[in-house]
Amino acid sequence: MQRFGIIASVQPRFVYSDYWASERLGAGRLSQLYPFASMSKAGIMLTAGSDCPVEDPNPFEGIWSAIARPGLDQKERLTVGESLVAYTKNPAYACFSEGFRGTLSPGYAADMVVLDGDPYESNVESLRKIRVLRTIIAGKVVS
Repeated sequence: MQRFGIIASVQPRFVYSDYWASERLGAGRLSQLYPFASMSKAGIMLTAGSDCPVEDPNPFEGIWSAIARPGLDQKERLTVGESLVAYTKNPAYACFSEGFRGTLSPGYAADMVVLDGDPYESNVESLRKIRVLRTIIAGKVVS
């Protein structure tokens, strides 16, 4: 995937909701489920989403799932930074808008949220409790 520039669109929330995986895959293959860290280390670009309406659209549920990996191999955990990039910068690249979206940079669209907590300062469990206080799109407060 890395060699050919294939972007992996992943839904980290499935880590939490695929409680049936052990039963269907067996213990021997469970460690290979959702190998996000291995993919990232191999240079594969990850873009993260929710697969809404199947899963909760709250990105912090997905970020928490990618970092906590409840019930799955912990060696495949993403960091907070890797998770945030997978939900912000990388999707902008995947939809050809990396020149004006995806990061807070001069001349960019100023799409952002104001949060009630700092994901980098949060422990794993408090990540899923972070809430959006304001949403700003193209520099305008929309909620």
